[in-house]
Amino acid sequence: MGVLGAGAISPAGQALLAGEDVAEAVGDLGEVTRTARLQADLSAIAAGTPSPELAKLLNATAVVESRGTATTWRFSPATVRGTYDAGWTEQRLTKALTKIAEGGLPQPLVYLLADVARQHGSVRVVPAASTLVSDDTALLAQICADKRLDKLNLRLLARTVLASQAATADTMAALRKAGYAPRQQDADGRDIIERARRHRA
Repeated sequence: MGVLGAGAISPAGQALLAGEDVAEAVGDLGEVTRTARLQADLSAIAAGTPSPELAKLLNATAVVESRGTATTWRFSPATVRGTYDAGWTEQRLTKALTKIAEGGLPQPLVYLLADVARQHGSVRVVPAASTLVSDDTALLAQICADKRLDKLNLRLLARTVLASQAATADTMAALRKAGYAPRQQDADGRDIIERARRHRA
């Protein structure tokens, strides 16, 4: 960053220590720019030194392709999806990019933002350590509502399927302790035969 020069703190270093705008304190890095030209080929070009706000936004939504007298970023479905994964919405991202865009947003980029937003979250992944399956939907509803099983964090995925966040052995033990009679199966749906316990007289 050039915070040191010839063993002494440079203007950039002094600005950094003081919590001031480093780019503004360094005149030889070129003019600080707060806008970029967004192009139809899904690139963004900022001439000079991008401001921290501009760099932060474009680094979050695109990948840097080149640096020099100008910095070039490239948008793609993967980079936009990553932005949505980080909590942005299509409306918020469109508004932020419009604010820094010289000449507005090109149509291909508008389409990209909308297409990725339409697909984003259409499939959801939720944690589950084990599942409970039964054709008796009333029984599953009863188990799901049983306060004694709260520690399993049961969630009804379908009328015949419950998800438990506890491991299979812990789920089996909790169900048995609550008076239910579960049967364990493997990942292929085959019954697991447990060794019978011998009870001493």
